[in-house]
Amino acid sequence: RKHGDSAFNPKELLCNAVSNIIYSIVFGQRLDYDDNQFKFLLSVIDHYFRFLSSSNGQLYNMFPWVCQHLPGPHHQLFEGHRKLREYVKKEADQRLENLDRESPRDYIEAFLVRMEEVRQGFPQLYSGHNQCHLAKQKCECNKKCTTAGLQK
Repeated sequence: RKHGDSAFNPKELLCNAVSNIIYSIVFGQRLDYDDNQFKFLLSVIDHYFRFLSSSNGQLYNMFPWVCQHLPGPHHQLFEGHRKLREYVKKEADQRLENLDRESPRDYIEAFLVRMEEVRQGFPQLYSGHNQCHLAKQKCECNKKCTTAGLQK
């Protein structure tokens, strides 16, 4: 609507739509495209893939122990990921307070239910850290797959 009769690239619109669907599966709610939290999540994921595909990202992948002591854009990347992990942890903590074990509403709640079921057998597999990582990974993978599909 806001583009009127002019031509535009639908890539961003389609990526946002798919990202919002995945977000609703993982977090149980849909966000407005203009929502600051949604924009933040998308920017962290976009920054992550831009960094990984850059020469700095390749250098970091080969020599992480050296690069962590050097200045560069990877420090901003890690700060964004830290904030993203905090967001997922906060969402999980909120759900844990009034979790309906018989009817999980989203991926995070399903993970929490499963985590409680197998805590004795596999505590390292179903941990809060893994939950944050898996939720973040689902969002990242959908963005990358959608972008790659649109570029073909």
